[in-house]
Amino acid sequence: MSMRKFKFLALFMVMLLGLHTYVVPVVTGAGFFKDVEPGHWAYESIQKAVRDGVVDGFPDGTFRPDQAVTEEQFARMTFHTLVTPVDLEADQHWSDFYYIFFKENETPLKGHDDLNARARTIDRGFTAVFIASLVSGDMMDEDEAIRYMFDHGFTRGVKSGGTMIERYAPRKALTRAEAVVILQRVYAETGMLDLSEPETEPDENMERDLNPVLQTNPDLDKMESMEALKEKLQEMGYTVDPLGDMGFTVLDDELPPLVMYTKNSHIGVYDYTKPDAISIMYKILEFDYGIENREAVEQAVVKALKEPDRYHVVHAGDVTLKVIGSNTDPKVFAIHF
Repeated sequence: MSMRKFKFLALFMVMLLGLHTYVVPVVTGAGFFKDVEPGHWAYESIQKAVRDGVVDGFPDGTFRPDQAVTEEQFARMTFHTLVTPVDLEADQHWSDFYYIFFKENETPLKGHDDLNARARTIDRGFTAVFIASLVSGDMMDEDEAIRYMFDHGFTRGVKSGGTMIERYAPRKALTRAEAVVILQRVYAETGMLDLSEPETEPDENMERDLNPVLQTNPDLDKMESMEALKEKLQEMGYTVDPLGDMGFTVLDDELPPLVMYTKNSHIGVYDYTKPDAISIMYKILEFDYGIENREAVEQAVVKALKEPDRYHVVHAGDVTLKVIGSNTDPKVFAIHF
């Protein structure tokens, strides 16, 4: 795959996975980020965290190692470092799954029922309580948790003098660099944690709700439906380029691709100004989801491009779509179901 094509697909994948606050960096020169030089104290840890998909950089090519971490960001980073590197879908908010998971494991996150708490930055004291409780399985107070962190080599403190508590600096905000370093030290000592999965009751309607294609084409599974759609697009004269078993991109004569479509029910459109791209998007919506209300979708797309980097919800018949735009040029947007 050419580097040019990789960059286009990387941009699509970031939006399709819902990680719209960050971008996947392309490795150039000595490192990923212009604000993390090889001499930076957390350089190696940051490079590893990015390679492992635990954390990403920002659109301006920076990592911002000294930026404070929010609770939901740290929950995600912890999950992908110590539990599994696989991204999982959330029903309402991108961090829902992580909170459900950690609630099952009785960790002291404050955002279980409060979205506002999820977006607040956390300090190192809270970090110690969260990590120590998660790893040990026992709820600890802050002083106990800090001692546990030192005893197990998870921290070395940030100050050179004073008591153990003072050296740890519990009221200092946890930074992005500190977060990845601490989590990698935990992983080095514990490996992947053996934690319980969230228990959910099976819903006999879930497959129909989450996979509208089974409602309109009951004899087709998702991949068979996508194959039928690919054939239809090829008949229309478009080039369909498979992405393994993940989905496909649709091109006209050259890069960038017009549209990306994945089996996880995500559509990415690279350039809103290209009529062919919009036509293909509507063809997918009509064929796989039975959506014919173009006006409602168009309104959501326009709003998403005017107010980028957050979801705009539109209800089209029995299907709910979430549209997210970007402030890039050309105008990229993605639709999630």
